[in-house]
Amino acid sequence: MKTVAFSYVRFSSEQQSRGQSVNRQVKLSEDYARKHDLTLDNSISLHDLGVSAYKGKNLEPQSKLGQFLDLAKAGKIPPKSYLLVESLDRISRTNILKFQETFLSILNLGITIVTLADEQVYSAEDIIDNPHKLFISLSVMIRANEESKTKSGRVKQACDARRKTAKEQDVKFKIYTPPWCLFEKGQYVVDETKAKIIKDLFQRYLNGQGMYTITKNLIADKVSTINRTGTWYQAWVSCLLHDKRLLGQSKILDRENYFPVVIDKDIFYRVQLKLNQSIKLVGRIGKDIGNLFQGICYCGHCGKKMTKKSDCIAGHKYNYLMCISKFAAQPCASKRFIYAKLEKSFLHLVGTGIYEFFKQESSGTEKKLASLEGELVDIKKQISKLEALVMNDDSPSVTLVAKLKDFERNQVQCLKDI
Repeated sequence: MKTVAFSYVRFSSEQQSRGQSVNRQVKLSEDYARKHDLTLDNSISLHDLGVSAYKGKNLEPQSKLGQFLDLAKAGKIPPKSYLLVESLDRISRTNILKFQETFLSILNLGITIVTLADEQVYSAEDIIDNPHKLFISLSVMIRANEESKTKSGRVKQACDARRKTAKEQDVKFKIYTPPWCLFEKGQYVVDETKAKIIKDLFQRYLNGQGMYTITKNLIADKVSTINRTGTWYQAWVSCLLHDKRLLGQSKILDRENYFPVVIDKDIFYRVQLKLNQSIKLVGRIGKDIGNLFQGICYCGHCGKKMTKKSDCIAGHKYNYLMCISKFAAQPCASKRFIYAKLEKSFLHLVGTGIYEFFKQESSGTEKKLASLEGELVDIKKQISKLEALVMNDDSPSVTLVAKLKDFERNQVQCLKDI
């Protein structure tokens, strides 16, 4: 029986997808498999496209390489299989300690790594018999990490320079363009079609629709998406409802009136108040936790994140934990789980109690008050953040202190208006 080989393809940025990176890496694998009489197994997709290896994102559970290694640990990859990569930096570009740990863990799983650019073969047995090969791999690892570190430093310098220019000289840059705007002749121009969709989204939320219902209805109505994801996700709806760029503010530049205003200030802050009042969880487990499994639970079918959704059946509201790909163009086949049962079982295991959460609706007749209260909540958050920065700095900057005073004045004025 022929030895089984798997081809791993990775590149970091979207721009590389327009070139020949994928075709080149695939061809190298096919040529090597043919030359050495290996069976190339394409039943498992091992393409991490647009995934950076500098911080190890391609090794996370939802990545293709991460999933492959999980299968190997579970004994579902044939023994003595080959992993074909263009070079070691396709596997990782992390610091030398993490890089070496990853490299050796793959070898210890009984997998042989082949770097196609120089046709070096690394296996656990070979490293033991020829330790000098470990020095070859270490030199490649060090070079890959240094290259990524240098590139990252240059990118940061360029970003800092661009940010300074934008902030101090009011210069507009295409890279900062919000998804509901066009960049024309050095200015941001509102796409009225997208702006209408966003305004409708805000109105739906004020009319009592939750984010899950809004997402479901937008998909059912075949409403065009604002960004390039191709479909609507609840997380994206939430981002829009919180996005202060719709008021013209730029968070990264700390500037007002940098973008065209799309949403009226009163409407925006009424929505913020409603968002802050929607779910408050009390108890010993922590503050404002509506989903205990947020960010740590992944779908066993497609590897995407699991998220909490709500549905109303026969007049009763139920919460579920389900894959975010359920609403994609090609929905994930995974089942949804009743959140309450899952949470109860989990808390029982860890011996932690939980209290009922409650929801308080804002009055529809006190629109101005709702707007001011929403703005006040936001101001208090900003003050808390700035106070923490000032307290932790022995000599806080004048700009930081001035910003704190501005927010405190705004808080006083807001309280007076209320």
